[in-house]
Amino acid sequence: MSNLCVIDWIQYNDTAESMPDVIGGLGGWFGMWRENTWQDYLDRWSAFAQHHCEALRSEILRRQLRRGGFWHQSETECGVPVFSDGSVACFSMRAWGDLLAAMWSEADGVPYCYVDFAWEE
Repeated sequence: MSNLCVIDWIQYNDTAESMPDVIGGLGGWFGMWRENTWQDYLDRWSAFAQHHCEALRSEILRRQLRRGGFWHQSETECGVPVFSDGSVACFSMRAWGDLLAAMWSEADGVPYCYVDFAWEE
């Protein structure tokens, strides 16, 4: 898994049933009741999925991506990451907010909450 990386970004509606969704799902917990860390975020995933989280984190930080849930789920923008193993990451807007809040809280030293990113463009 050490070579796992994001190889492309596609539109939300272009994800196919043949593309496994390893991470994503629902969310809306990050930073709501206390400050959370990237490790808190990772701990919510299986060891297998944590590799995907780290690969996605790497790519988002590299691109300095601070786009919200509307962008991630857009029918006209390419906001869904495709990993080198052929899987994708399709998040709810809240779960996308969790992901970005977790990453940027650590990178910026600011205690973000999922709502800081969930419904942004």
